[in-house]
Amino acid sequence: MHHSKINMKAAIEGTVRPWHQDFGTWHLDGIEHPDLVTFMIMLDVATEFGGCLHFQPGSHREGRIEPYWDESTAYKVWAVPPGQVRKSLEEGNTPISITGKPGDAALFHCNLLHASGQNLSATNRWQVYFCFNRVSNHPNNVDKPRLDYIRSQNWSTIEPVEDGESLKADRIAA
Repeated sequence: MHHSKINMKAAIEGTVRPWHQDFGTWHLDGIEHPDLVTFMIMLDVATEFGGCLHFQPGSHREGRIEPYWDESTAYKVWAVPPGQVRKSLEEGNTPISITGKPGDAALFHCNLLHASGQNLSATNRWQVYFCFNRVSNHPNNVDKPRLDYIRSQNWSTIEPVEDGESLKADRIAA
């Protein structure tokens, strides 16, 4: 597990997320190979009006695009430069909207070009993300690393347990 997060795009106020590749940032974190995948699960209804994700199918095959620091939205982020996005959209596949209902999911490569619009709807749009990476592909040392809760250095292997063991551990902690 590389990391997990909940993306909470509030009704009316949920902001734009510009076109980007997750590996653009992760490579800057010191991860050498684009061998990561993200599993996204919708917790609320995702609609175009509600700021759903948009994917450009097949764009991951073009490799990593050097990102730039984008401060044009409320969510500051490493993004793909607009000229590169324009080129990809003109030469590649037409983007698709990732809409659905709670429980629907999508799996995508770390170099897939994706973005999301503002949530203009009256309801929140929450999604949970689980990003996976091989233990051997952990971040190397870099100058000015991001904080540990974003770029953890704990790369121990997650060991499988017998059925019911996680429930047993939960009861012990309570």
